[in-house]
Amino acid sequence: MKDMFYPNIEFLNIDDLNVFLGDMPVLYKYMPLENTLNTLKNKTIWLADPKTWEDPFEKRFLNAKYKNSKGVEMVFPYSGKTFATCLTRNPSSEAQWNVYSRNEIGIKFKISTKVLLEQLNKFSQNHPKYKVYFGKVEYHKREEIEQTQLSKLTFEAERKGVKINKSLQNKDFCARLFLLKRRDFEYEDEVRIIVFKDIKNTAAGISFDYTCSNSMIFPQLTISPRVKNNVENMLKEYLIQFGMNPLVDSLGRKQHRVVKSHLFDDENEVTISI
Repeated sequence: MKDMFYPNIEFLNIDDLNVFLGDMPVLYKYMPLENTLNTLKNKTIWLADPKTWEDPFEKRFLNAKYKNSKGVEMVFPYSGKTFATCLTRNPSSEAQWNVYSRNEIGIKFKISTKVLLEQLNKFSQNHPKYKVYFGKVEYHKREEIEQTQLSKLTFEAERKGVKINKSLQNKDFCARLFLLKRRDFEYEDEVRIIVFKDIKNTAAGISFDYTCSNSMIFPQLTISPRVKNNVENMLKEYLIQFGMNPLVDSLGRKQHRVVKSHLFDDENEVTISI
């Protein structure tokens, strides 16, 4: 699906972009602190080669060997040319915090969906040889993803009457393969940016540049809930230098843009009637 306001982006599994933006004005991304600092310092969002992803099912189609109708073996045509990043529509996820702050400090980015799409559209416009997709992940039973014949794969879009050319030469179809995930991970409620390059890249990923001159892409950063108070205060002061300054509302109140998650805050005295 194309949109008149973002003509350089191909949207997948999003029936009505206006409805999506109304329902999801912000998205979230969890990162380790090191990646957070690189993102803010360089004003870039990292898109990784899916070969570096942990879940083998997410790179199943990338690593698979294929045979055509004549029995000739081939590899995935966009190997080394595919890059992606994962976002979530879930504002609070203990599982995500556990992944990104198990052994280090994790940070959750609150991202303006509209500004992200504006910046992604500009990125695509500046790189005409890239094909850029933005789509919702669809969750299937394991056995549905384990199909050994491409033509037997089924997609939610097909149930809505969309015809899909299931050819590896069709980039739209290949992009859909990276939006398939097992139902075990349905709680992640993911959205993904997927980029195909024309030229093979040996790097582990590519950077998507963003600018902040006229709009705010990151309204807020949230520090992982297990961080101690002294580290929390230090990070709040440190992150201001990357443009995460507090905002002042219409009543003159300071609204901090770097906060700490309250996921594991202790309750005060609790009285329960019996």
